[in-house]
Amino acid sequence: MTQIAGMSGWWTLSILLGVIPFIGALATIAIFTVIWWKIAEARDRPGWWALLISFVPIVNLVMIGILAWGE
Repeated sequence: MTQIAGMSGWWTLSILLGVIPFIGALATIAIFTVIWWKIAEARDRPGWWALLISFVPIVNLVMIGILAWGE
């Protein structure tokens, strides 16, 4: 995912923060939101789609499908 977003591999390692109970979970959500934001922009979509992907349960599946198979 970080390669698609054009980010360094250190972002992948930062996902390991999720093993820290509460703060790690919040950090992981924030990191994935940033990664999805960059992926959306790389696919010529608005970056705010990352907020929908991160926080809205069923909509995230639709948005990921649009990012993957949309033109």
